[in-house]
Amino acid sequence: MKTVAVTAEFNPFHNGHRYLLDKIREKFGEDCAVVAVMSGCFVQRGDVAVADPYFRAKTALLSGYDLILELPFPFSVSGAETFSRAAVNLVASLDVVDAVAFGSECGDVNALSNAARTLSDPKTAAKLKAMRETEDGKRRGMPELIREIVRESDPAAFRYGVGANDLLAVGYLKALISRRERIEPFAVKRVGGRYESTRPDDEKYVGATALRTLLFNQKLNEFERYIPAETISLWEGALQEKTVPASISPRLSDAVLAHLIAADPSSFSNRIGLDGGLVARILDAAKDAVSLDDLVARTSCRSVPDSQIRRTILSLWPGFTSPGPSERPLYSRIFGFSDKGRKLLRTVKQRSSLPILTKTADWVALPGDARKQAEFSLSADRLFGLCTPSSRPASDAYRGSPCHIQGSRD
Repeated sequence: MKTVAVTAEFNPFHNGHRYLLDKIREKFGEDCAVVAVMSGCFVQRGDVAVADPYFRAKTALLSGYDLILELPFPFSVSGAETFSRAAVNLVASLDVVDAVAFGSECGDVNALSNAARTLSDPKTAAKLKAMRETEDGKRRGMPELIREIVRESDPAAFRYGVGANDLLAVGYLKALISRRERIEPFAVKRVGGRYESTRPDDEKYVGATALRTLLFNQKLNEFERYIPAETISLWEGALQEKTVPASISPRLSDAVLAHLIAADPSSFSNRIGLDGGLVARILDAAKDAVSLDDLVARTSCRSVPDSQIRRTILSLWPGFTSPGPSERPLYSRIFGFSDKGRKLLRTVKQRSSLPILTKTADWVALPGDARKQAEFSLSADRLFGLCTPSSRPASDAYRGSPCHIQGSRD
């Protein structure tokens, strides 16, 4: 039996995630086990997830995934390269994974691998640095410069551009190359609507951005068209109980703004991974902003993606330091499992030295640096109670337990 891993946010889980699962089982067999490494309460775009990780894990398990593990904070809210590198390091640390699967706009694993090799070349790194120092490079920003390198690596494969999922895919492949892993990469071409679309633009498959818009606008009938039928009642119950959708609420927004307004700019000068110029712009704009959305709008510029601005704003409050190139997840947490996933967990615990928490409260038993990493991640999770429609105490962060879905599709 093969074990295949994906990195996901399931924010929310939709038909596209189910499509990826179907393609995995079509490729590796119906009996393969599929593991998802998933973000916790905060996601890569620098935002809070629409539902807590145990809820999102349950939607994935009901739809056929087997084991959901955490990609810890702050890796889950890092840029594409750090995010993908951390995910691959965690997957490899499990010592049971045969393949890594991912969706991408390109869908051509050979073209993506070639782009990853190009970006891994020290000559390319020097070229990017030189490009970034030009006036044009400063205006365009690093993400667009990287896209240019990727396009040049295979103009035919990327003739329609380089999408956000392409960049993540290249990041996964760069990490596999760096680690010299024998894990097989498997690319699946994205189907349906555009990733960045804010409204449904396909009959069956739409991106998570459009789905979140439907959810926040309470358009449940439309929302349910794009999620697996097995998960509909779960969402209906959560909406009724007002535990979803979570968002950067006025409560959290005001708290973050108050901190930024009162902050001493010099206190951020030695923080690793922070762009000093961007930090200065954020702190200056905070004096006039009335919400975090307003702050992002006031700081926005062509050369810096809004997602990077949001990540930086989050980092300035809880004391987040961006992970360095050599840092990796030192633990993970179980969000849920199927019967097959429970068997796989036994194998992981026999083979892997990576500590895996069954309950959040178990973090106190972690060794050394892993404990510090988990404590830091937990400090972010405590904020989630400020973000749900119905207030939840910070102590809820300690109470989550993995869900077990009995039976399986196959």
